[in-house]
Amino acid sequence: MAEYKRMKKVRNNFDLEMDAMRTSLSEKERERLEALERERIMALKYKELDIFKLDIIARELKGLDSELGFVGKEVKSLQNDTGKLRNYDEQQQIGLHGTKLLDQCVQMRAHIRDVINKCLSETQKLHVGIAIDDYLAAGELKDGGKMAGWVCEEVDVPDYGNSKAGRLRHG
Repeated sequence: MAEYKRMKKVRNNFDLEMDAMRTSLSEKERERLEALERERIMALKYKELDIFKLDIIARELKGLDSELGFVGKEVKSLQNDTGKLRNYDEQQQIGLHGTKLLDQCVQMRAHIRDVINKCLSETQKLHVGIAIDDYLAAGELKDGGKMAGWVCEEVDVPDYGNSKAGRLRHG
């Protein structure tokens, strides 16, 4: 009987300790889930900030693109006005400089459009007012324009259970 009481006391102590451990474990699990949620919210905020910065940069680049377009128009106007000069040598010299300036403007605009194209998604391009498929873009980025990596985001896909309709529709 004494042995039974001692074993019962040990078991009660063991049960109390197990309950304390379960409580501690559930508390730690709750803290872990809260930390994961805070991390998810913080990651979303950082992502929004990055998108906001890219939007600002794209708008500034679009403004520069427009300014270069105006410069190009002025250079074309200058080239048209060179025919009014009396001296043929001056016409040739100014015409060559105008052609060189116009080529530089076209190349700079193409590079700006490449940068915008690389940095923004299709939705953001529409928001900023940039063509999705730009025939004026150069098609290549130079000097550090290589992609070093990418961020792969997992998409939450609902569980459709045994239904095949949802999988067919959302494929």
